[in-house]
Amino acid sequence: SRNKLQVLPPKVFEGLELERLYLQDNNLIQLHAETFQGHTFRRYSSRCILNISQNRLQALPPKIFDGLELDQLSLQNNNLIQLHAGTFQGLTFRWYCSRCILDMSQNQLQELRAGTFQGLTFGENSILDISQNKLQELHAGAFQNLRFGGGGILDMSQNKLQDLPPKVFDGTGRLEILDLADNELSTLSDDVFYGLWSLRSLRLEGNRLHSLGDRPFSWLESLEELNLEQNQLTELDEDVFISRYELYPGWDYSLKRKLLELNLGGNRLTALPDGLFNGFRSL
Repeated sequence: SRNKLQVLPPKVFEGLELERLYLQDNNLIQLHAETFQGHTFRRYSSRCILNISQNRLQALPPKIFDGLELDQLSLQNNNLIQLHAGTFQGLTFRWYCSRCILDMSQNQLQELRAGTFQGLTFGENSILDISQNKLQELHAGAFQNLRFGGGGILDMSQNKLQDLPPKVFDGTGRLEILDLADNELSTLSDDVFYGLWSLRSLRLEGNRLHSLGDRPFSWLESLEELNLEQNQLTELDEDVFISRYELYPGWDYSLKRKLLELNLGGNRLTALPDGLFNGFRSL
């Protein structure tokens, strides 16, 4: 780290078995498809880290990390513009890792294509950080076959997202924190958060939301924190926080059952409908 490396030969680390490999703060512009071929990380290490942050990478070859088993992959502070669908194919995050991290923040990513994270599985309390990019578009299958263990965090704050495909987060497993703050979202489809049964915190502050559609939060039966501050909301429907499950007698999976914190400051609300907060138990 902190040298002036511009190129790494193919298989330069072949035969090495390391715990941590630090390549940050160099001048790497590209990586050869076989740069890490033949290199392994110690299976029983306390923490396996590959840090390639603070370089000048604009792209990553498909399957560049094939065969690597990591706890942390740091790619932040590069110039990544796009990711191939097979970029992370063959990469494994150790299932017994208590906090796996894939950090791609502070790049130039403009879109996430279908299958970008195909097959990636994270352990408990893991983080996928895609914040501070230039994301304008998420394809419907961007998170297809990406799974989080308990306590998963997905940070997509400080991008340029204007809309989200329906059910785009479905199948991501036990994702518990979703940060979409400081984007350009203007509305939410009614099933955009479908499948996020374990979500505890949803951050939507600093967007351009002028309406909340047809109960987009109704799928979030475990939600404890909902932040809608600093948007452009002018009105709220009386049933915006009513769960779809309340339509079924005997079911007790209401959004209002667990919500502890609701932030609505910094909007353009002039009135609140009668009954808006009826039924909240823990607010």
